[in-house]
Amino acid sequence: MFSTVLVANRGEIAVRVLRACRELGIRTAVVHSTADTDSAAVRLADRAVLIGPASARRSYLNAAAIVEAARQVGADAVHPGYGFLSEDADFAEICADNGLTFIGPPPQVMAALADKSSARALMSRAGLPLPRGSVSPVPTAARAAEIADEVGYPVIVKAAAGGGGRGMTVVGSPAELSRAYARTRAAAQAAFGDDRVYVERYLTDARHVEVQVLCDAHGNGVHLGTRDCSVQRRHQKLVEEAPAPALSAETLDAIARTALHGALEVGFTGAGTVEFLVDAEQGFHFLEINCRIQVEHPVTEMITGIDLVHEQLHIAAGKPLRIRQDEVRPQGVAVECRVNVEDPDRDFAPTPGRLDRFVPPGGPFTRVDTHGHPGYLVGPYYDSLLAKVVVWAPDRELALRRLDRALAEFEIAGPGVRTTIPFVRRVLDDADFRAARHTTALVDRLLAAPPPRRRPPRSPDRDRGGTMTVTHGQPLTEQITDILVAHCGLDADAAARAPAASLEELGMDSLALLELSAVVADRWQVQIPEQSGQLSIPAVADLVARRTRPCGHTENSIVIAAPLPLVWDITNDVARWTELFTEYAVVEILHREGDTVRFRLTMHPDENGIAWSWVSERTADPTTRQVRARRVETGPFEYMRIHWRYTEEPEGTRMTWVQDFAMKPTAPVDDAGMTDRINANSRIQLQIIKEKIELAYAGGTR
Repeated sequence: MFSTVLVANRGEIAVRVLRACRELGIRTAVVHSTADTDSAAVRLADRAVLIGPASARRSYLNAAAIVEAARQVGADAVHPGYGFLSEDADFAEICADNGLTFIGPPPQVMAALADKSSARALMSRAGLPLPRGSVSPVPTAARAAEIADEVGYPVIVKAAAGGGGRGMTVVGSPAELSRAYARTRAAAQAAFGDDRVYVERYLTDARHVEVQVLCDAHGNGVHLGTRDCSVQRRHQKLVEEAPAPALSAETLDAIARTALHGALEVGFTGAGTVEFLVDAEQGFHFLEINCRIQVEHPVTEMITGIDLVHEQLHIAAGKPLRIRQDEVRPQGVAVECRVNVEDPDRDFAPTPGRLDRFVPPGGPFTRVDTHGHPGYLVGPYYDSLLAKVVVWAPDRELALRRLDRALAEFEIAGPGVRTTIPFVRRVLDDADFRAARHTTALVDRLLAAPPPRRRPPRSPDRDRGGTMTVTHGQPLTEQITDILVAHCGLDADAAARAPAASLEELGMDSLALLELSAVVADRWQVQIPEQSGQLSIPAVADLVARRTRPCGHTENSIVIAAPLPLVWDITNDVARWTELFTEYAVVEILHREGDTVRFRLTMHPDENGIAWSWVSERTADPTTRQVRARRVETGPFEYMRIHWRYTEEPEGTRMTWVQDFAMKPTAPVDDAGMTDRINANSRIQLQIIKEKIELAYAGGTR
């Protein structure tokens, strides 16, 4: 076994791997960026090595820095986790060249499987069923049209080097194909440095089912059953469960045996996942093989009792598999949901911020994998995954109830912070999902429908002599009073006699305050502070009102007749913004680190002679052509987050400017008023930017 393992990742998966190593008596080290200096992984590891600034490109994607960190700590193996360099064959080869064991498949196997077109060809030769379409890359739009006509619409155009849900476009008709083909190739080139694409039939009413496999370097392999990952948004998974429901035992067995056969045929070693689409007739079609530990691996661990990270480490150390196929006996049902720091009501926009409150759920057969804690700052630099909640039960119905209960208990709060928990609970409430009739179209259907009003869960413990009926339009103060009377034992007459009294003065003990917190969190997704006993009923109502009132959101865009690189360069030169934005008088650069800039903006005086000024921080990602920014000094805002997107169109470059914010109660203007102001100003500024850039392009200047 290894003496020291370097974990080349961050967040919950870094914590997960560090714990597994410690359980096996292996010394640990972890790399980190400046943004993760105070992270849970850094605190858990025996050694921590700073490898770069917040920008992933200069830290977690910096292979040279990671290898140098491994050398410094005397590591003999590197665990890449998932994401970042976990499926980078070049990185695996660099590790090998430097005497480090890369915990994953051999570089040549990774390279073959990372190329989706190559993987399809390999699996086709191995006899795995594929969706109808091209096996090799499609060189022209005309050839793509021929293939689409052969297999029938809809089709999907996919990047050969794609992954993580990126680099794919669904095409519903011949009229859309040429543009979709060009757009996907351009996106693939920008994201992966490889513009090759292939075309296959798109299955509209399909389930996404995958198989966990373990293979050693001695020709042995086992499968650990199936997982269903059909609850997806834009090919990103939200809820996963094991085993896949509503499929016959024969189908489940056939999928699992086929997956293991395919993995062994290509010389796969380590922990991997073979993914399939399953159609309405339970026919299954190969999608891809992932060469890493998956985000959703805990559901397999929960039903099999097998620690997948332990097995990864044993296999990477050259040992034979410790498990035979007949020893794998899945029991019960496990379901996992991802808790992302995103706002489902704002198109799942990331909502970074500091966590004032973070209390994960507990209870029987409930597991939470997370790196979050009270005071943790969720930054804008990386994936928005904060936690995974995983439950087990003897049957699916109880597992879904247990997961819903756990999510209702999960307390996460902070200025401007939103999570996907309310949306996941909508999924769990959906009749088709509960009956396992859902497909990959479930999330789109839910997003197209208005969210239902949730009733707080009832239980004997909460039913203490009252009802929870709330009349539509009832003032919040009355609603809070009703909750306290129905659930916390409040004397209604005493509350009426002393409306300004604190909850403690009204006789509410710590258990009553916990009950109030639970009901308020469940009904409004608002966390009230631990010192809530010092608040009056009107103060609690005001807190709920401020946290639940509609927030401001604007989205404006314009097409600029100039190439995207030019538009990107000009609009991201912050020091020259006074030349570009007519509203800014002074731009002062305070700190620059990689692609992140902190700066002070001072505007020209307004009609009242006030020169607004504030500090902002923005991070530009030249790979995805997106920029995210936030106000550090919020001023009249409770928070302000800005998102710029740049996309190529036939007429030039579309620049989209999105702003999400909430005004403080003391601000001179409310959310609606500020929305009007920002919309009006954004349209003016975008038109000015368009004119200036088009003039520069025509004159050949930058």
